[in-house]
Amino acid sequence: MLYSVFGLATLGSIIYLHMLPQLNIPTDSFRCPLFPLLPCLGILGNFVLIAEFDFMTWVYFLSYTAVGIVFYFFYGIKYSKLNKLEYS
Repeated sequence: MLYSVFGLATLGSIIYLHMLPQLNIPTDSFRCPLFPLLPCLGILGNFVLIAEFDFMTWVYFLSYTAVGIVFYFFYGIKYSKLNKLEYS
């Protein structure tokens, strides 16, 4: 059931990305091969790996993510360029 949901999400992403208008900017530096199929398959592969996590892995993942978000938030408040502006 879970794999079919991820498969449908990936298929929907491929269709959505294929329908987006593309800019005609000449670029010789980097091109993604098989766009959008290859990136969407990479996302699907990551979802499959994440779906195999056991309970304790999810607990560790969510707790470390919460701690990281808290640190990131308070660091952003202290060192924000908007925080250093003087208001008149």
